[in-house]
Amino acid sequence: MDIPDFGVFSLLPPLVTIVAAFLTRQVLLSLFLGCFVAATMLARFNPIVGLFNTFRDYVIAPLDPFNVSVLILILIIGGFTALLEKGGGARAMAESAGIKVRTRKQGQISSWLASCAIFFTDASPLIVGPVLKPFTDRLKISREKFSYIIDSTGCTIPGLHPMSSWGAFIVGLIFVQFNALGYEGNPFMYFIASVPYQIYAWAAILMVVIVAVSGFDFGPMKRAERRAVEEGKLFRDGAVLLRQEEEAAMPAGARISIWILVVPVIVLIVTIFAMFAYTGGFFTNPEVSFVGSFTRAAALPSLIFSFFVAAVAAAFMIVRAKAFSARQTAAMWFEGVKGNVAIALILIMAYGIGAASQAVGGPAFIVSVTEGYLTPAALYIVVFIAAAITSFSTGTSWGTFAIFIPISVPLAVATGVPIAPAIGAAVSGGLFGDHCSPISDTTIMASLGGGCDIMDHVSTQLPYALVAAAASVVGYFFAGVTHSAIAGLGSMLVALTVFAFVLNKFWGSKAGALKRGR
Repeated sequence: MDIPDFGVFSLLPPLVTIVAAFLTRQVLLSLFLGCFVAATMLARFNPIVGLFNTFRDYVIAPLDPFNVSVLILILIIGGFTALLEKGGGARAMAESAGIKVRTRKQGQISSWLASCAIFFTDASPLIVGPVLKPFTDRLKISREKFSYIIDSTGCTIPGLHPMSSWGAFIVGLIFVQFNALGYEGNPFMYFIASVPYQIYAWAAILMVVIVAVSGFDFGPMKRAERRAVEEGKLFRDGAVLLRQEEEAAMPAGARISIWILVVPVIVLIVTIFAMFAYTGGFFTNPEVSFVGSFTRAAALPSLIFSFFVAAVAAAFMIVRAKAFSARQTAAMWFEGVKGNVAIALILIMAYGIGAASQAVGGPAFIVSVTEGYLTPAALYIVVFIAAAITSFSTGTSWGTFAIFIPISVPLAVATGVPIAPAIGAAVSGGLFGDHCSPISDTTIMASLGGGCDIMDHVSTQLPYALVAAAASVVGYFFAGVTHSAIAGLGSMLVALTVFAFVLNKFWGSKAGALKRGR
């Protein structure tokens, strides 16, 4: 059947998806609506046939063996993450980070380091927060500052890491687009290549270090820190603090240590490298180097096997430490699997919206009207800003990834723009909103873990997040002009430092008490 030329209306499916996500904050529903609009258009605007074709073409058809493998990986990672979070090892590691904390600067840097160490989950604030809060309280670090640190670090690190459910999710999205476009490339390696271009994530993480070391506080955060140091009030009068449930008490005799976390992570890393080398032919083909085997590896089977083996190692360590019984540990793993079902459903519909946008000719239309002036710098900046606005309004990074990666990858391929930076821009935009939106689950978790009023956390963190976003725009401009990740990150860091210095000078200053408190 000939596909009609929809012209500008070919943009309708992704547009409906984005608008619906703004209005309903229901990403799964929004993705389905976008697929339905595309299917109805292709069915000559017959909504009944369009609804049937939505399920046939955009829900069922994309579930080929590779995509199903991604879904399995997402579920297995959920179980592995649950074991690390609840088995006691992550808590022991966070506790060890607080042993030698004696100054305000050390307290902030220790909170940053501990959040970096818990890289495998965006629930890091719920692990680090309760452990280090007694230390930061003693050092008179405001709850707003503490929540900002564990949010900006713990809720952005997972997006940079391939050995997390975030990485697997993004890899799956990239694969779908490559498959639809007939593009030859290893999705896993393209994700790795996009990490230096996730400029906002790096900006948010580095902003914490700049603020902690220099004391450049401004805006509402400056007032919160001055209140904590000069008045001894860690949170404002009238603040509504969320009360998280206490962790299940460990049984008497439990031998909790950081090895409960370290051993499974080591097993995971070693197994991933070994399986990539094995499936890439390093052990069977003398012409294949160790590094070269990674570009030939069967990434998904290797990751699925590795995470399963690591989960077995984690379960063994938990039972060996007498923290939980084998039955309880198995139940913990299954709870983690079930916790990622919603993510798997979003991914299924993300497969669909990518195929739907291609089917109605959306990317081709955009290319036809922009190919004369859509430079790399412009593409990266536009994708980042659009994704940032969407993620802030919807409070979800994963849903934003699902919307914008299917848009940015085809545009990059069609215009000859490097793909990795386009992926990085889409991921960065998704991280921005998830990081600082008042309706984001990570914002809530950071407020919970940091013992802070949610809106106090949002109002004090947002200026810092906007500074990081502005510096990221500078970074994407130079990355696009020079085609260099180093230029992008370097210009971002310079802009970040200058913006922080200027805002500290004109919107706040180092109070004397704060300086002495360091």
